[in-house]
Amino acid sequence: NPYVSVLIVSNNVPCEYFGSVSGFGAFYKGGTGTLTTWGDFSINSSLDVFEGDWRFNGACHNNGGIFADSGARLRGDGLADQFVAIDGYFAVDSRFPDHRGSTFRMGSLSMYPASVLELDMFGPSPTGGNDKLSTGSVLTGLSGVTLTTSFSYPPHDGDVITLINVTNGPAYS
Repeated sequence: NPYVSVLIVSNNVPCEYFGSVSGFGAFYKGGTGTLTTWGDFSINSSLDVFEGDWRFNGACHNNGGIFADSGARLRGDGLADQFVAIDGYFAVDSRFPDHRGSTFRMGSLSMYPASVLELDMFGPSPTGGNDKLSTGSVLTGLSGVTLTTSFSYPPHDGDVITLINVTNGPAYS
């Protein structure tokens, strides 16, 4: 389609973007550096991290979902109305420097074998908490996905820790 545009960010050093991105097209993140975004993405196509690290702190309102390719990283505590597909690395990180633990919300989740999910446990407190995902459904099973986690508090016998909250569809454990 000749009317589709693509915004490509290719950075080899850390950079930040404050503001919204909207329009008819796609967004691609390349380069080995970390891109941190603060704002909403309202585009009609996909957002694709094919290299480096995208720290996403905002909302994504699009039709194409968010992809993290093998070797690429998606992290943050954003909201994606559609699906998130991970073939690389996915981590939940709070956008607030004085908070620990956060939630990444999405319409649905696909994690492919050999992908990595990082969720850290900080315990119950007003500025603590645990990292978790909240999704409407899981499109592909979590078979072959590596979970990495750390505990910054001693869990107690009988503690129940939610890692992935699925609001529609079967439960995963």
